[in-house]
Amino acid sequence: MDAVSAVKDVFMDTFLDIVKRDSKVNLNAVYLGTVQKVDGRLKAAFVDIDDEVGYLPFSNTTRVIREDEDIKVQVRSIPLGGKKPVLDMKINLPGKYAVLLSDNGVKVSKKIKGPKRDELLSLGRELKPEGWGLLWRTSAESATADQLREDVEKLKRTADEVEMSLANPLYSGEEFICFEFGGDARGYLDELRSSVVPTVKDHHALRAMGEEYSLAVDVAERLLPKVGEEETNTALKESIFKRLDTYFYTIEHVKADGSVIHLKGIVEELDEEHLVLRRKMIPSGRYDGLNVPIEEGDYAISELHRGEWSYVNTYYDSSGRMKGRLVNVNTPVEFYPGKVRYIDLEIDVVVRPNGRTDIIDETRLIDLVSEGYIGKGLYEKALSVAEQAAKDAAAGL
Repeated sequence: MDAVSAVKDVFMDTFLDIVKRDSKVNLNAVYLGTVQKVDGRLKAAFVDIDDEVGYLPFSNTTRVIREDEDIKVQVRSIPLGGKKPVLDMKINLPGKYAVLLSDNGVKVSKKIKGPKRDELLSLGRELKPEGWGLLWRTSAESATADQLREDVEKLKRTADEVEMSLANPLYSGEEFICFEFGGDARGYLDELRSSVVPTVKDHHALRAMGEEYSLAVDVAERLLPKVGEEETNTALKESIFKRLDTYFYTIEHVKADGSVIHLKGIVEELDEEHLVLRRKMIPSGRYDGLNVPIEEGDYAISELHRGEWSYVNTYYDSSGRMKGRLVNVNTPVEFYPGKVRYIDLEIDVVVRPNGRTDIIDETRLIDLVSEGYIGKGLYEKALSVAEQAAKDAAAGL
């Protein structure tokens, strides 16, 4: 078993509410792709690289390209949320101690100083293949000359394969896997971290909100040993939430593939553990599972509780008559400034005005398992939540 498989297995066995997303392409993989479209407005091209279409910004090109042209590109980054991989025509081939670059010349990591830097510059000029540049990585500082030569020789052979190969990928790159942790998993990570270093409440959730909040967490955790846990957590929470406009809130309905549906509404009730949101429905199509049309004036009342594995959407017509109810099954609801977030688990419960209750979309939950997004434990949890919600609805609870 390789290291990547071992990590996958540990994560899936350790955390219940975790979703795994395997990329169709590897990071740093090199492809001979075909330009599908050149978009001057977006200042980018879209390139077919076998199982995927990548996004090639003009800033990552080395010359003018045209539609239907075959070009060599490298997967530079793989964004989250179902977005297209970012490509680059400048090919870099990483080794243990060195990196071959499309740019000419020899470079040395900025962390390497003194005589060793001069030695590496000289050795790099001697070893680099024609048509390539070479960068010595920080790890080169502690390597012997023989180790450095061997690493560059391996890279030369790889470069030859990239030049001569006709089978994609020309260079395989590194396997890329994204994990998204649910609310319970983030809490467990907080507990693990707090056993080693001072950790504020909701550490991982707050860090996921962006750089500004990560900085606030860093400051709070430096103060935590001096100020105390309760006081620090209270001050951090107040500093984050007091600046918010709480008139509008957003539900981030995250799908297993990483795509996000934003459901916006007007806040009717809100505290640290509970949110009631009124959402205007767009008159198009029918309500999922209820098989009744969405009409002009319809609205939904969505009620969410922090940490719950489901929440309720109740649909009304313009006169306030209930058209039906849907219980959405999901990973534990997480509360953030201005939004709530969860990962949708596909299976739902619908309740009709006459009281008839049905579990729907169980096959889509099964698909999440078969496609590798979730493990057996999360499947069983989602199914049990749906079954309990159906029983509660049938009993009028």
